[in-house]
Amino acid sequence: MVRWKDSIPVLAKEGGFFVLDSRTHTNDISNSDKLTVVCTNGNGNYELYEDGENGCVVTKFLSEGNDCSQKLTISIVGDNNVIPNRTISFEMRNIRNGKVMVTGTDNYEIDENGCTIVSIKNVKCGDSFTIDIEYHNDIKSYRNERLLYSLQRIEGSYDKKNLIWNKALTLSDDQLKEYINGLDHLTKRQKMRLLEAW
Repeated sequence: MVRWKDSIPVLAKEGGFFVLDSRTHTNDISNSDKLTVVCTNGNGNYELYEDGENGCVVTKFLSEGNDCSQKLTISIVGDNNVIPNRTISFEMRNIRNGKVMVTGTDNYEIDENGCTIVSIKNVKCGDSFTIDIEYHNDIKSYRNERLLYSLQRIEGSYDKKNLIWNKALTLSDDQLKEYINGLDHLTKRQKMRLLEAW
């Protein structure tokens, strides 16, 4: 895998969930009142177990993906008072924008900051809700954004980079790969960086 030094690649399976504590600058080991759940498209499930003095709580995540739609079902079961009322933000990293419908709660916000983010507030034990997202899967646009990011960072003349960009707007994936591989003015490393857009 080729990435720039200021980014860290993360490999995630389809339908996967990656749960993060969203509190900043703390060494607190108590169950968090803020979670970020990074979600990927596809089918999958995950269970988060949390212990407390009064027992345990299990948060169950289920992901069901179809062509240009994603459904997340979340249910929280267990003993009361183990987890605080919390905010859970679901980041759908592979969905740039989409039509979102949330059932089971009215206390949520939708944000788009490079991906679709649904934040559900005041989540407590016993709650269950569903997030349905319909989206347009524009793979070529995503490829071109990544290619442009790399083009802006590699060394070379503006005119030659501009030619590559103009080709990206018109060529298919295979045609563009062949074009980039055939350019003599690019080093092997520069070609690898540009082709990583796929």
